[in-house]
Amino acid sequence: MKIRMRIKKKFILVGICLIIVMTTGGCEKMYNDYVKKKQEELPSREEVKQEMLNHLQEKYGEEFECATIEYKSWSQSGMEQMEAYPKGSNPNYNFALDRKTNEDGSITYEDGYVGFLMEEKYVELLEPVVKEYFPESTVWVGYNKYTYPEAFTKETTFEEFQEYAGKKIRIGIGVYIPMKLESEEEVAKKIEAMGSKLKELLPIGRITVTGYSEEAYQTDIVEDIYQVRNSNSAYPTKNEIYNYKQSWGEIDFDYEYREEK
Repeated sequence: MKIRMRIKKKFILVGICLIIVMTTGGCEKMYNDYVKKKQEELPSREEVKQEMLNHLQEKYGEEFECATIEYKSWSQSGMEQMEAYPKGSNPNYNFALDRKTNEDGSITYEDGYVGFLMEEKYVELLEPVVKEYFPESTVWVGYNKYTYPEAFTKETTFEEFQEYAGKKIRIGIGVYIPMKLESEEEVAKKIEAMGSKLKELLPIGRITVTGYSEEAYQTDIVEDIYQVRNSNSAYPTKNEIYNYKQSWGEIDFDYEYREEK
């Protein structure tokens, strides 16, 4: 009798184990099938890339190409980031485009194309001020690859952009000069006077003045033997003999752009 009871208990235990294994395996299969289905519903990386380029084309009415792209990952959840440029132009001169997946599954975009277009306007605004004090100089104007409110379009005026930039963007000005017969004290006085005028035009800015010997200025900057302008990189500083840097103004991180209705 006792032997029969033991055998019966063993069968019951085996049955329970089989039920647990079958149930667990079934749940795992259902979960894997669910994940697979969800993954199949998501666009491929190539489709995401094309969607981003299509968004730019629809918004600005021109074609763009991708220079680089980073897709969503564990370290970059919820967003794809692209560096794009107008089709047929130099890919080294590009701007940022962000594709954000919101909690409700909707997609929103922010891009930096308007700021990309405005850089030339800033050159036209600031270069004459620099040339007033340093006629023989090379001037660079730029800022980080920011993205801007989706309301910014090609119709956004320079004045509207300046108002936004005065709260959110630090404009950088690089001035490269040949150090001729002037002393460092004379150069410093010119920079002080020039800086006062630049601050009137830029609420938030940064200026760097780099001086070279006449020979180094000719080869490194004028002749651009390192192809800096084509690669959109920084001019070499190994031959510099003078350097000055100054920043002013503070970015307002709480400021939010509101489109006028």
